[in-house]
Amino acid sequence: MDRRTSVAGVIAVLCAWVVVGCVPDVPPADPVIDQQSVVSPLNAYIFTGTGTNSVGGSSNLVTGQVITAGITGAMSKVSLSFQQDTSVPNPAATLDIKIEAAGSNGLPTGPVLATATYSGTGSVGRALIDLSLSAPVSVVAGQRYAILVSSTTNVWQVNQTAIVSGAGTYPGGDVFIVNQNFPGGSSIPLYDLYFRTWVVPA
Repeated sequence: MDRRTSVAGVIAVLCAWVVVGCVPDVPPADPVIDQQSVVSPLNAYIFTGTGTNSVGGSSNLVTGQVITAGITGAMSKVSLSFQQDTSVPNPAATLDIKIEAAGSNGLPTGPVLATATYSGTGSVGRALIDLSLSAPVSVVAGQRYAILVSSTTNVWQVNQTAIVSGAGTYPGGDVFIVNQNFPGGSSIPLYDLYFRTWVVPA
């Protein structure tokens, strides 16, 4: 082999390594706030879970919020305000969150697009708690989605926002409930959950 050819080959490999090695890693884009309820939560709330103080008694109520995406991209987390309804807080109790598509009737339609689980005693001063989703949810601007909240281990208070002029303040959807009295679900236009959604724009 010609010495010049061998040297040229080594130089080519080194140059390729330098070029590849010098390409900076592109960090993942940070999510931005898409939808939110901007009014502070009331002292009122919706119960969820199992217990005599939950809506519908021990009906395992599912409650949540329908939202209309404003940004096309990947929803990576949601923020909610909630706390346990118990005189003896149970740090092992869990709150279960699901994301589903929603229909024109203001109710979730399925299938489940992502989940999140919270363990602890909940919000301090009704603050929002960030909940990372099990997988990014592809959302399209103008399409409706539902945030479902439920629990099988304890009773929780899921905080709502104030009513203004006889209606909820968030224009993209309403609170809904599903329980033994409303097995098909019922939309409640007067209320909105105190919430926020986070999306990485496409």
